[in-house]
Formats: sequence, structure tokens, C-alpha cells
Amino acid sequence: MSTRSAIIMKNEFDESYSGIYCHFDGYKNGVGIELFDNYQDLNKVKDLIALGDISSLGDSIKSTVAYHRDRDEELSISHGYSVKQVANQIGHNGYVYLYKDNKWYINDVILDFEDI
Repeated sequence: MSTRSAIIMKNEFDESYSGIYCHFDGYKNGVGIELFDNYQDLNKVKDLIALGDISSLGDSIKSTVAYHRDRDEELSISHGYSVKQVANQIGHNGYVYLYKDNKWYINDVILDFEDI
């Protein structure tokens, strides 16, 4: 069984958001720890989102399993003008990770998620 999650970033030059789906280990002790430990730099987060949807998040871009790059599937990156809109496009099990203002935010109940 998988724990799906959404990984979203606020874009730098406007009020929009971009995000990707992660299939495995979306809980806080999985994807949450990897993001916090290894993706604190804006450029790393941009590179992660640019991969498109992923099967699993590794401790680096190279060790992350991406559907497009590694499995020749169509590139999929969701875009929108609210975190909730992007998260709902992606689909998840309630774990939503947002990178904004050089910090990671998490909310595990999307119905209560407010744009920060």
C-alpha cells in the first residue's frame, strides 16, 4: 500500500503554485524528512518539481524515481493559483508539503489547508 502525497512550491515571480505527486512514503517520517533534510535550497526544490510526478523521493534528484525521466511516461506538473487547487489536481492521501519563503510547511488534512 502506498501513502501518496503532494509536493508543492510557491512560484517566485507571481502568486501561482506548482506541484507534483509522490506515490510512496508520503507520511511525515518519509517524504517529510527527505524534504526537510535534503531539499532546503530553492534550486533543489525547483529541480525536484521539474522532474514531474515521482514514484519515490530520494535524498537527491538523481536517486529520486521520476515517472517521466526514469520510466518514459508523460511529464506531469500541476499548476494553479492556490495550494488547495494544485493539491486537488495532484491527488494525495492527505499529506501536502508546501515550500514557500524558503521553508517547508505540511498539512495532513487538506480540507483545512489554507493558503499561507
